[in-house]
Formats: sequence, structure tokens, C-alpha cells
Amino acid sequence: MKKIIFVLITSVILLSACIKNYDAVPVSNFPPEEIPKAIYIETTLETAKNITEESTENTTAEPVTTTEDISETEQVIIKKQISPPEPVTEPLTIPAPIPEPVPEPIQKFMFTVMNSDFTPSEYLINDINEIIKNDTFRTGFYLKSLDGNIEMGHNITEKYSYDSTIKTAVALYLYKEVAENRIDLNEYINDETIGGLISRMLITSDSDAYLILRNHFGKEKINALTKSLGCKTFTIINDWGTETPVDAGILWEGVYKFCNDDRSGEIGKLFMNQLLTSHWNFIGDILPQYSVAHKYGQTNSVFAQNCFIFKEVGNSYIFTYYTSGGREPNNLSQVVTTLDEIMKEYDLYLENQ
Repeated sequence: MKKIIFVLITSVILLSACIKNYDAVPVSNFPPEEIPKAIYIETTLETAKNITEESTENTTAEPVTTTEDISETEQVIIKKQISPPEPVTEPLTIPAPIPEPVPEPIQKFMFTVMNSDFTPSEYLINDINEIIKNDTFRTGFYLKSLDGNIEMGHNITEKYSYDSTIKTAVALYLYKEVAENRIDLNEYINDETIGGLISRMLITSDSDAYLILRNHFGKEKINALTKSLGCKTFTIINDWGTETPVDAGILWEGVYKFCNDDRSGEIGKLFMNQLLTSHWNFIGDILPQYSVAHKYGQTNSVFAQNCFIFKEVGNSYIFTYYTSGGREPNNLSQVVTTLDEIMKEYDLYLENQ
């Protein structure tokens, strides 16, 4: 029995020494997998203490070091160091629902009437808005009656590349100068007359003829002309530039006034005839019942048509049309035929007043 008590006392002394040495080492130096061992040491120490207390009741032995000899502060420190950290429970977070994308509002068909209470049929307004909704390119168009009393369109102030439609502005500037006797159509530039260059530029849309005339007379004079007409964006920047459908309409109002001005004489008639015979008259093909004087423009990413639509009966009108993103006429036929139906209703309305 004494041998057993001796062994137990010796074990307690050794364990106490281990704990004191362990206390001197920062817990941060222990790898996480060693923490359970430290907990086991504390449990073993308590067990040894209980056995010792039972044994000393029946025998006398030398004083031994137990956990009672360790101050309460040291015991607290030891327990704090060897106790495993309590698991941190992350709060359950429910992700916020992803908002559905809000579609961009579709710009509606713009329609205004001056000096009358005319309103198109609802089904025609719905038709044109459906065409706009299903547009595959960024299309803009503008219509204005030649009497100035009715306007309609879509994206009329959006900028588009004008491509060859700028040639109309160059021709208007030159024919105005000819009418004022400041330019002679028989004058030569690079072995070709000014009159011949204008004809090629308008009828076959020859870009070389356009560049020769623009470089010879200067883009500044042409830009000053479009500005004097009231155009805000219709300017030549380098070789080409941008404009809006409404600015193109303003330019063509200027062309119409010039060609019908008595002071323009034969020059005005010449100008109108060249527009009537200009090639690639898409709108003339869509509306063969009318006489269409036009200028067309087209590149790999642009399609443009500016024109007069002359009606024998009813209101004639100006029409400008642009696309961005493709060289095809896109919805041109649908737009033109629907707008013409609105103009027919307008003519009937005026007849009944």
C-alpha cells in the first residue's frame, strides 16, 4: 500500500512541474491539435488530487505540491490558456433577392399638329409605335408637311452619320452662289466643270466629285449656310459628320424654298430635276404613286434617305430617315407607308373643315 501511495505522490509532483513549465509557454505557441492534450493534463491533475486526499487520511507523507498550492489567479490563467476557443456561430444571412432588370423606356412616336385639332386614328398610332418597338437598329425619322402645319417623327434630335445626304447641302450652297452670279457652272476644276461635278455628286452620289467641290470652296462656307437655315448639328467636320433627322428636314425646307423662288429661275428647276432623277430612290419604289425627289446615303453601318414626296392631291411633305448599325433599309417601308396613311387622314380632315 505504501508503494502505491508513493507512486501516486511522485506522479502528482511530476504533473505539477509539467503544469508550471507549461504555464510559462504562451498558448499561441501550441498548435491547435495539442490543445486536447492540455485539457487532459488538467483532468489528470484533478484525479490525482482526489486520490492523494483519500490516501493521506490513512498515512502520513511528506507535503506534496497540488493545485491548491497554485494561486487562484494562476489557475484562471492556465484554464484560459488551455481551454479551446468557443465555436463562433456565424449569423445566418439570407442574400437579398437580385432585382429584375428594368427595361429602358421605349420612346413613343412624336406627333404634333399646328393650327388644327387633327388627331390620327388610334390604330395608326399603335401601328407606328409597334414598328418603333420592334426596330432592329437605332432608327430616326422626321416628316413635315410643306405647308408647315403638321410634324411627326421618332428620335428626331438623335445624331446620325449623314453620309452622302450632305451632298444636298453642298449643292444648295453652290446653286445659291450661281443664282447670285458669284459662281459660273462652266468654270473648270481639275479638268471638269463645276456643273458637271454637281451633277455627278447628286445623280450618281459620286464622292470624288463631292470632295473636289468641298475642298475647292471650303467646308466653312457650307457650314455657314446650314447654320443660317437654322440647322444646329448639320455641319461638315472632316470629310463627313453627323446630323439629326429634324436638321435634315430644315435643310430640305431650304432646298424647297430655293427651288420655288422666282429669283432662282432655271437654276432652281435644274436642282429639283437632279433630285428627281437621283439614283437609288428607295422611297420612290415604296410609293410609286407619288413623285419623289431625294438624296440617298449608305455605308456599312448607315442607311439614310432625305426626300420630297409630291402628291397631286393633298399635302406634299418632307421626309428624312436614318439608321445606325446596318446598311439595310430596315423598317423603311413600314414607316413610310404608315406615315403616308396618317397624311391621307390629315388630307380628309382638312377637306371636311
